[in-house]
Amino acid sequence: MTRVVVIGSGIAGTAAALAARSAGAEVVLVRGRPGATSLGSGALDGDAELSDGASAVLEALGGYVLGDVVLAATSGVLRTARGRDRALLALPEGGTVLVPQCDHPRWHAPTYARAWNASPLAHQRKLHFTAAKIPMLRTTEERSMGDVELAMRFDDDARIAYAAERLREALPSTGTVKAIALPPWLGAERARADVLSARVGVPCGEVLGDPAGPAGERFDASRDRALEAAGVEVVTAWVTRVERQGGALLVHADGVAPLRGDTLILATGGVLSGGVVYSPSEAILSTAMPPNPRPIFTLPIDVDVRLGLDGKLLGMPGSMFGIAPESLAWPFSDEPALERVGILTDHDGRAAPGIFVAGDIVEGRRRTWLEALESGAHAGTLAAVG
Repeated sequence: MTRVVVIGSGIAGTAAALAARSAGAEVVLVRGRPGATSLGSGALDGDAELSDGASAVLEALGGYVLGDVVLAATSGVLRTARGRDRALLALPEGGTVLVPQCDHPRWHAPTYARAWNASPLAHQRKLHFTAAKIPMLRTTEERSMGDVELAMRFDDDARIAYAAERLREALPSTGTVKAIALPPWLGAERARADVLSARVGVPCGEVLGDPAGPAGERFDASRDRALEAAGVEVVTAWVTRVERQGGALLVHADGVAPLRGDTLILATGGVLSGGVVYSPSEAILSTAMPPNPRPIFTLPIDVDVRLGLDGKLLGMPGSMFGIAPESLAWPFSDEPALERVGILTDHDGRAAPGIFVAGDIVEGRRRTWLEALESGAHAGTLAAVG
């Protein structure tokens, strides 16, 4: 049986581990700190057509729905997506959407309703948002809680029952309502929107909130359940080095014995997640002039792969001070290097013999949820057969 070691536990690493396990491999997943997936809002974006393997991973996670939807966000916009976390409200084709004013300082329903009503998508879909004061909070202390803390309270059935009762009481005075847009509080362990909708009799769901909110917590919980059910061994450690030993790969990590694998999958994310490190020469300034030039981007793990950009090996800058940092990022560049730099691979996602790469750490690959899911499932299947 092939032994696969996966480094990274975002959607790409999770998909790689589950796909490799489904293909018959013995799988060890090494995870460190939370990455980009745990920061996600729950909207699924990307143009990738999902393979059977990626679809099976999505089914194993159980918390997501594919299909084109329009979602509301606390930034005041309406936006489209290719899919969603089950807690999110897919806005209807038309009609009135109720926005409860919950007496929380970070949730101001009248402001959101005005902003969403001004959106071109609201006019296109004949949607009207209306705010109404509905007491969703039960105690004074809840007014100072963050979204994740409140979502944990809504994991409780009694809290769902309380919210459903308050919403049902308000419905007769609000006219015909097609849906109810709620703060991002509907569960941290799993999505509770379907349960609430069934009790209220009207579709209820969250709007898109800030990064590192309940949607990330729900992903982490569904990932852990799926990995346990599949029999994937999970190790919490920070990987420092990968070396070859005979025909095997030896993964060294802080605080644990070296992990041996026949193949390896790197799914550590891009610059946002720390899978690629931005480290120009000026970062080591001790005098007026840096002591030496060095690559602008590096990997935090010592492993036999190559960083690149635009399909080419990443070279040493021609100046001691590197290049202007603003040239690397939006809006100063239409194709920012921060979003494209990564590990060079062949067409199968292989970076070196026995080493595969998935997700945002792949050079040139689009940084979207569905792209990471598909590349992870693909890498996992290939790694399982060596």
